[in-house]
Amino acid sequence: MQYEETENRGLEERLFSLVMDRCNRVRGLNTFGLKMTYLGNGTAGLKMVVGTEFSNAHGRTHGGLVAAALDTAIGVAVWTLGYDVVTLEMNLNYIAPVEVGDVVTCDGWVIHKGKTVVVGEGEMRDGNGKLMAKSRMTFYRVGELAGEDY
Repeated sequence: MQYEETENRGLEERLFSLVMDRCNRVRGLNTFGLKMTYLGNGTAGLKMVVGTEFSNAHGRTHGGLVAAALDTAIGVAVWTLGYDVVTLEMNLNYIAPVEVGDVVTCDGWVIHKGKTVVVGEGEMRDGNGKLMAKSRMTFYRVGELAGEDY
């Protein structure tokens, strides 16, 4: 992922760089073709073009890719708060099929910042803005983004 392709919506520059560096180290993001579009305080957005390699038996996008994209958007939104977390739970509603070749966007945002638990939500939309999937995730805070990373 390129820094210049990602809009910084108000994060302190060191935290923005840290989150982008972490995203660049997650090999699956590049494998899936996920591109960060913006980072803000408790928010993150990404986009991708769904390739044929991610189709299911019905010729549509595999639900696992939808889950991975929303997991990424919501998880990165949590990182923008400076929290290091692990996932406790993910709920995902598939609302409409994502077709191979679609350009989709995922937006994630934090709705609760507790001392030990963080909750976020996210949505996937197609190029026309149609809602394709919605997710809610719960994370356990294991620390801060600090040390050698920050």
